[in-house]
Amino acid sequence: MHAPATVAAAALALGEARRGSGRNLLEAFLLGVEVACRTSAALGPSSLYARGFHPTAVCGTFGAAAASAHALGLDRGGLAAALGLAFQQACGALAWVTDPTESSRPLSPALGARNGVSAALLAAACLSGPPAPFDGKHSAFIAFSGEGSPGLLLDAWGERFYIDEISHKLHASCSYSHAALDGLFALRRRHPFAAEQVEGVAIRSVPAVRSLVSDPALRSCYLPYIVSVALARGQVAIEDVAADRSAEPEIARLISCVSLIDDPTFEGGYPERCGAAIEVRLSDGAVLRDTVEAAKGTPANPLSEAEIVAKFRAAALSGLPSNAADTIADQIGHLDALADIDQIATILRYVSAQPGH
Repeated sequence: MHAPATVAAAALALGEARRGSGRNLLEAFLLGVEVACRTSAALGPSSLYARGFHPTAVCGTFGAAAASAHALGLDRGGLAAALGLAFQQACGALAWVTDPTESSRPLSPALGARNGVSAALLAAACLSGPPAPFDGKHSAFIAFSGEGSPGLLLDAWGERFYIDEISHKLHASCSYSHAALDGLFALRRRHPFAAEQVEGVAIRSVPAVRSLVSDPALRSCYLPYIVSVALARGQVAIEDVAADRSAEPEIARLISCVSLIDDPTFEGGYPERCGAAIEVRLSDGAVLRDTVEAAKGTPANPLSEAEIVAKFRAAALSGLPSNAADTIADQIGHLDALADIDQIATILRYVSAQPGH
């Protein structure tokens, strides 16, 4: 459930349009993430996947609607209408997994943001919606999962906050590849070696993720490709997934060197940690090993604030000048003190107006 990707877009859109304060934006974001994650937990992600729905789009719509309703200052009745209207618009097929370019994948969070914003704007215009989207014979449970746990919608509300349980992705790939990547980079820091020296890589991880990380159809999930890119390029960035590098001679060779092994000993931490063990065999006969119980960026092994900012800057610099990226990072750092978010919005408007963005 990539709640922030959907909710942040919706909260920013309404915050920009209404010249909202930084505090209002922050409140809207936190509320939206909470609603999106609780909706996903209640409907059951596995059940959604089994029916061909993408939780990020479907459940993100409810979160985006809640965030938008708060940004608009809607009252209790308006928020209820927005959630009902969000249910009527919620959509998002998992069919993007059949798109080898993965370019349709970002449409999922975009759909959730768009539909959530629309729901709140319609509610603000006094359009009513289904009054009980999670109850009765026409509920979201019937429509999207066929089962679920309704009690999770409000369980420990105000005590448990899903924002505290969200992971930061250090690498631009499936989260189930991150522990192996962390181990690989740790080995390179301790024992510097070149990609050309690698003759074999064995990765042990939880059996439950094998079918996903062994499927070459999706580059961002295919672990042999991801690890090979990391070996050849020293990183896994978004451009390494957007562009297929599997035909590059060295990466193709490395892919053939990677083997995946099921290891039930990692099941205890799944899915929150999804650890892995990696073994790298070099041409000089050396065998290097590392085990990562919890990937960097998970709640069990969190990134520092400096690491989060560094990750933001690395991503932002693909479309922003360095000073603009620094300005946004600085403003986000004290978001609750901003009278309005106009400077952030102005920078983002400039970027979106440039060719290719």
